[in-house]
Amino acid sequence: MEAILFYCLKATGISAALYLYYRLFLKEETFHRFNRFYLLGSVVASLLLPLLKTGYFTVEVGQDVYGVVHKLQHSGPVTEAGSMGYAEMLVITFIVVAVFFTLRFFAGIFKITRLKKRFSVEAWEDIRFYRTDLESAPFSYFRNLFWKDSIAMDSDVGRQVLKHEMVHIRQKHTHDKLFMEVVQSIFWFNPFFLLIKKELHLIHEYLADREAIAASDTAAFAQLLLESHFSGNRFSIESPLLHSSIKRRLLMLKRPRTRFGYIRRVLTLPVVFAVAFAFVVNAQNKQVHTVQVPPAVKAKAVAVPHKSIREPEINSAFTGEAAGNITELPDQPQLLQIEEAAAAAQEQSELKADEAALIRAEADSIRKEAAVIRAEADIIRREAALARKEADIIRRKAALIRQEAAAVRERSSQSRRTAL
Repeated sequence: MEAILFYCLKATGISAALYLYYRLFLKEETFHRFNRFYLLGSVVASLLLPLLKTGYFTVEVGQDVYGVVHKLQHSGPVTEAGSMGYAEMLVITFIVVAVFFTLRFFAGIFKITRLKKRFSVEAWEDIRFYRTDLESAPFSYFRNLFWKDSIAMDSDVGRQVLKHEMVHIRQKHTHDKLFMEVVQSIFWFNPFFLLIKKELHLIHEYLADREAIAASDTAAFAQLLLESHFSGNRFSIESPLLHSSIKRRLLMLKRPRTRFGYIRRVLTLPVVFAVAFAFVVNAQNKQVHTVQVPPAVKAKAVAVPHKSIREPEINSAFTGEAAGNITELPDQPQLLQIEEAAAAAQEQSELKADEAALIRAEADSIRKEAAVIRAEADIIRREAALARKEADIIRRKAALIRQEAAAVRERSSQSRRTAL
């Protein structure tokens, strides 16, 4: 049970590090295809890296690095008397909630299967085309396209929407959505998988938007997005035209292609290797093979009457190396006392090193939490700005409606006066 909990902690930490790199360096860039596979690879790496055995990778590092890595690899749940029941209860809770989300996922698939039986199908090239009256249409599911009858396919809007949905189908975005739904259903407690899922959905829309406006009017397509923003409900695994983060899609349409994007892509490799080192590599402290004898103990050993023993020979007595120039060994009780004092000093040194490593790990965790809070605050500010713009659009539309109503009343009044 504790092994499962420790695996979940490691997977969450890896996904957090990889998502943080995406958030800082890749999110606002225009190489959407690379970002799509980076996010998918981040999820796969988060699930696979904790399964590797640390015994296959061993390196010698300094005391500071060893302390941090040791804490990351061995800071799992502590087993104490009576604590196993709590761990089992926690794992059972995870499983029950995962089963619930999995059943909900299959319920969504069943709903779409019922829609396929409800509406008539037309064979269109290699696409199964369904004409529907659904408020959530148009959307795609694998090679199935559910179209809304109120949208004329021969109009400019219809052609752009059709191109948009065809990109989802050709690039197999439904596979990504199904994969993320399954992962999130099982690892529902990992918030970074949810964030990755949302970003991946936006990247799908970026790719489809770019294709839809190729050789077309960008402003017209942006107007289409704004007019359709308040559409009906959507299923969780379909590929709809619309998305709640409409502002980011509009900004991405106007953003020029990123220059020197390959530099950011290459920098992804050190991030992956750093995460793998922190969670996979078995670090071995260089100083574990050498016992540091305190100066007071050394002085005590040298001050023994009628004995002659040098400092290098004292070190060799603890490291196991052969002493080639020992004139005479001290008495056995005094040697045991020296060994006990050295062992106590070594134990105290290791304890202090572990405490320092724990403090550094806690400080790093606090910094990461602060970064997440700042990122959430930035999201809230952006959403507030988007809400203000949407409110402004609604006010403008209301003003236009009032003007049209006034014009209608004026024409009606003129008609009555003419009739009189």
